[in-house]
Amino acid sequence: MTEALRGVTVVDLTHAYAGPLCTHHLARLGAEIVKVEEPTGGDDFRRTPWFAYLNAGKSSVAIDLKSADGQATLRRLIAGADVLVENYAPGAPARLGADWETVHEINPALVYCSIKGYGEEGPFSHYPAMESTVQAMSGITSMASSEDSDPRDPGVAMTDAFAGYVAFSAILVALLEREHDGRGRRVTVSMLEAALVLQTASVLSAHVGGEQLRRRSNQARFMAKDRRIYVNLMFPKWYRAVCTIVDRPDLLEAPWDDPGFRDSAGMEFVREIERSLACRTAEEWEREFTAAGVPASVVRTPDEILAHEQITSSGLLLDALDASGHPTTVFDLPFRIDGARGSAVPTGAPALGQHTETTLSGTRRSTGS
Repeated sequence: MTEALRGVTVVDLTHAYAGPLCTHHLARLGAEIVKVEEPTGGDDFRRTPWFAYLNAGKSSVAIDLKSADGQATLRRLIAGADVLVENYAPGAPARLGADWETVHEINPALVYCSIKGYGEEGPFSHYPAMESTVQAMSGITSMASSEDSDPRDPGVAMTDAFAGYVAFSAILVALLEREHDGRGRRVTVSMLEAALVLQTASVLSAHVGGEQLRRRSNQARFMAKDRRIYVNLMFPKWYRAVCTIVDRPDLLEAPWDDPGFRDSAGMEFVREIERSLACRTAEEWEREFTAAGVPASVVRTPDEILAHEQITSSGLLLDALDASGHPTTVFDLPFRIDGARGSAVPTGAPALGQHTETTLSGTRRSTGS
């Protein structure tokens, strides 16, 4: 087990996805997470199936932070904590007595992390933000879909997840720096900035070279006999290997030998490859192409890859309980240190306010109130 953060207490004022994902990873490293929720409904995402994954192993404390008593209770929690993470809407932390200036005065050694859609400065900083709007703002939506494609949300939550990971990484850096002087740090994370970094290759290529994202025939999801397979043909050695395997020597001759021509040929080239792939299944081609060193993969569904031996034998999946006590699955850390992943198998996701009494009674004793 990897328990580098054992003994670290985190006050978790986050909800939805990015913040809870950040504190989930802190928990997997052994930190104690005190999740503060409003008493009447708690985290907005409690009704979603991924709440258990994001919050397994945390303690839930129900506090009305809009009341004077609730804010006094929060101050007691902050006084004994090492880290605070919040992803409230702009302006909300100050109204709740949880802004950096207030918190730093209470506990100068506290690492304070804010996750905001568009950061804390600039003309967009006051905008409300969600995953889909940040994708639209960052350029992801424009590059992943055309004006005439299905306008509905594609449902791929990538900017929330990446922003949560950025916050997780930054908190670790701040804790490491605190070891030198005992002083707390203020960490600020912008989902928009994280989204731009996530697409570094595409964004900077367009910015520096002026080349907009376009469909590339040398990188495509080709239809085989039964389903699609992604094959990357961007390098000559990969292209030659595939043409040899599918017995298409004609595609090694002009004009097909020119990758620029293949890209300009568009779907004509895709159909040429698909004619050769139609006789066998995608999995059969996957085995042949990868054995030849060509990056290729069947276009699998999430359910398929989670059931595959590659993942089931990896230790990534952990058995836990959801907030209702039903069995569920959560992810461990997606990295290993000396072969180990996270701390002990987490308990289930907490019921709303499940740990209020035990947590706050300990806080009152430690402060003498």
